[in-house]
Amino acid sequence: MRDLEWFGSMIRRPLSVGYVGEFTEEEVAGRILPGPKLPGHNRLSIYRQQYWLRFFKLMETCFPTIARLFSSHPLHFHLVVPYVQAHPPHAWSIDLLGAQFPAWLEATYEGSDKPLVVLAAQVDWAIYEGPTQPELPAVTLAQAATSVLRLQPHVTLWHMPWVFPPVRAQIIERPVDGWIDEPFPKLDRTECWWLLGRSPEGAMTWKRLSETQYLLLHTLSQGATLAQALENIPESALDEAQAGITAWFMEWQHNGWLTV
Repeated sequence: MRDLEWFGSMIRRPLSVGYVGEFTEEEVAGRILPGPKLPGHNRLSIYRQQYWLRFFKLMETCFPTIARLFSSHPLHFHLVVPYVQAHPPHAWSIDLLGAQFPAWLEATYEGSDKPLVVLAAQVDWAIYEGPTQPELPAVTLAQAATSVLRLQPHVTLWHMPWVFPPVRAQIIERPVDGWIDEPFPKLDRTECWWLLGRSPEGAMTWKRLSETQYLLLHTLSQGATLAQALENIPESALDEAQAGITAWFMEWQHNGWLTV
């Protein structure tokens, strides 16, 4: 057990800038046996490098927008290393490593672009985990009038100060380091509302909403009937809601975004 604890403590040491992680023979002191071609301290160095490189690659995959906003080197050493040190993997699946990353950024990141960085991380994670979320029984038309409705687990609602989804799509078209020498696409600073969820084909897709649609869906997300959702609409938007609710519900039901 002590050897396992020692081994874990050694490979968890962060790599130095430049992805170097060499141990000396004295540090290993015979605890790792030599292989056919490498001494023990070199073998342990390789384990350490692979441990961290796996995390770097996984976080690039989970957070493609963040990876491109920062580029690979700052992402790995200024974000991933301190994040993993604060939240080492404990779940059965390493794919869950990034689950706390948006909240960690919210708590620790101090850059002037913090609102955008946190939003990008939240969106990245929602898109990453959305395909693995369960599909609960869909609402039938017969249930629509009287049942308490909720959003499917893969559906999230977004109130944004920028028109972010189309810009994100442009950003992630390039490789991780593809924006180092280029300006990012310009963000349209317009207040907007969105739904993100799985389409009937299984892809994570965006749907831009009116504020009234967003308010209705937000109430449903907490568990409510359609009548209760309408009661929460401000009087100034009630005419729009009453005129549109039938067509909106049909779209939400067709796309499988609602459950009971």
